[in-house]
Amino acid sequence: MNDPQKDFFISYSSEDKEWANWLDDILRTTGYSTEKYDRDFINSNMVIEINNAIENSKSTLAIFSADYFKSDICKLELASSLSRDLLNENLRIVPVKISNCTVMPVVGSIPFIDVSNRTKDNNTKDFFVSEIKKRIASKGIISEQKYKRYLEGLKEFYNAGLITPEIYHSAQFEFTKKFYTDCVSDG
Repeated sequence: MNDPQKDFFISYSSEDKEWANWLDDILRTTGYSTEKYDRDFINSNMVIEINNAIENSKSTLAIFSADYFKSDICKLELASSLSRDLLNENLRIVPVKISNCTVMPVVGSIPFIDVSNRTKDNNTKDFFVSEIKKRIASKGIISEQKYKRYLEGLKEFYNAGLITPEIYHSAQFEFTKKFYTDCVSDG
């Protein structure tokens, strides 16, 4: 990596490279720094490169599609990003849904930018930039539905062997604590 701190690591399936390149170009021309494996990875060990990219980026822009959720590498990138910020309080994951797909429950609770019914044009570009800026500027309170979906998804990650029992139980505890703290502070 050239720069130790990027704004976004772009996580995508190789089948979605066209969308990834387009969104990457928008982010970079808007002033954000990005890292993509096909452009920036120089080490022969992809796992090390993925880990370094996620560790040294403020957020992972996860480009959701059916192909994304079929890819073990994409699921690994997603799990790794989640493990660094289990409640996504620091906006470690910014999902962008580019096509109709079933989203894993653990990330289904994170609001995604939906461009699945849009074309790559200036209106979509403006919408995408606006949504990125909104997410960076604000943090949401956890709803009961989001709480349940997160726990369901967390269990999916655990059952698939993507997270250890320690991370699973720690995440359950921290998310439950955050949920009840938000409930008390709301009313």
